[in-house]
Amino acid sequence: CSNPDEPDKVISAYAWGWDEGMNLGVVVGGKDDKALKYCLPPRVTPEQMGRVFCRYLKDNPAKTSAPMFLLVAAAFEVAWPCKAP
Repeated sequence: CSNPDEPDKVISAYAWGWDEGMNLGVVVGGKDDKALKYCLPPRVTPEQMGRVFCRYLKDNPAKTSAPMFLLVAAAFEVAWPCKAP
C-alpha cells in the first residue's frame, strides 16, 4: 500500500476475496446478512476495495498491527456503512 490510490493487485484480490468469503459464510451459515456492518455499492471493483483498504491503513497507522481481516472489515465499514432503513 505504498500508494493508496494504486493498490497492489494482491491487496485488491485479498480485499475482494475477504468480502466473497464473508458473503459465502452468511449464505452457508444461514446467518442474517445484517451481520455484515458494511454495504458495498453496486459494481464495486477489487481495485476500489484495495484503494479503500490502503487509504484506511494510511489514515490509521496505529492499527496496522491488527489482523488483516479485521482491518479490511474496518475499512469497508468506514467507507461503505449500511444506511439505516
